Amino acid sequence: MLTKRREPDIIIIGGGIIGLCCAQEARKKFRSSRIIILESGKELFERQSGNNSGVLHSAIHCAPHTFKAILSQIGRTRLLGICKMLEVPVKKTGMMIVVAAKDFSGLACEAGSVVRLLLNARRFKIPLEFLSRKEITEREPNIQASCGLWLPDIWMVDQLALGRGLLSVLRNRDVEVHQGKPVTHIEKSGERWHVFSGTKEYSAQVIINVAGVYADDVAAMAGIYTYRVIPVRGEYYEVLGEGKELLRDTLVYPAIHGKSKGIHLMRTLSGQFKIGPNAKAWVGKDDDPIIQTPVSEFLAGAGAFMPKLLDLPPSCFRWSNAGIRATSSGGDMTIRRDRDLPVCITCFSDSPGLSAAPAIAERVVSLLG
Repeated sequence: MLTKRREPDIIIIGGGIIGLCCAQEARKKFRSSRIIILESGKELFERQSGNNSGVLHSAIHCAPHTFKAILSQIGRTRLLGICKMLEVPVKKTGMMIVVAAKDFSGLACEAGSVVRLLLNARRFKIPLEFLSRKEITEREPNIQASCGLWLPDIWMVDQLALGRGLLSVLRNRDVEVHQGKPVTHIEKSGERWHVFSGTKEYSAQVIINVAGVYADDVAAMAGIYTYRVIPVRGEYYEVLGEGKELLRDTLVYPAIHGKSKGIHLMRTLSGQFKIGPNAKAWVGKDDDPIIQTPVSEFLAGAGAFMPKLLDLPPSCFRWSNAGIRATSSGGDMTIRRDRDLPVCITCFSDSPGLSAAPAIAERVVSLLG
């Protein structure tokens, strides 16, 4: 346990949304601690936190009794409160989950997914409505589906505005934020960690490792070899020209119940119509925008419930962005205290990491005792 006579110095490795929330939570608990954030990227949220959908998910896609299910329910409410406090743009979009299959075998599979989603909705007390084919087209005229579910309490957030707001608050509370500082080496001496970024050294009694896809590498630098992050790349395409107005404002997801939520349709807060993300196993941990999955793979999924996408010329599709997310073989979030004196806590998560971030941070800081 940490000594109660003096508040610990804390180094947070990773300046994504979870890292910023951890710093905010740590500052609430330790008012006089020196808190340092080391972020490898030179720009705010240039990795996973800036390349997700910006959707504040419910737990409907999550397996019961997992960190994902529990913390996303708590975290999304708190994140909306943070957005209100910081005047971050948010939008209540709702979400449709649709059954698009027309053949019997496909329909049976998707119907089974809907049943599992309905059970999750009841288990987690998520408000929803069943939609007929007619009710779906009333909401989104260009969606063709046999039936679906409507989740009214789904929001989107401007991630970059959220990041800027949190950074401003943290700096005003004497949290040191260093961008463009990848961790290159970690040493342990007595009850302190010595963390190096090149020749620059930082020292603290506590490391909070929230380095995303690099979390296992950071843990290994600290002598902890129990983690293996599985990088998964998700890409988005933007729909342009005559196709841009095919979607109103609703998030539209396929009826899939598994590790991936499938290729979905969304309109961003800035008005872009995007399709994605896919989920590709990725060798390495840095993105390469030169590698772009053909749009045909996206249309194979999205075209099943918005057929008009298939009639658009190639000029109506532009590769937009990609992000590498940290997944684990178990499929759940990893949150664990690995070392005592000095303390090391490791945490990494893919979706719904954004939704759960404040609740993840609370749990991480609670592990400090």
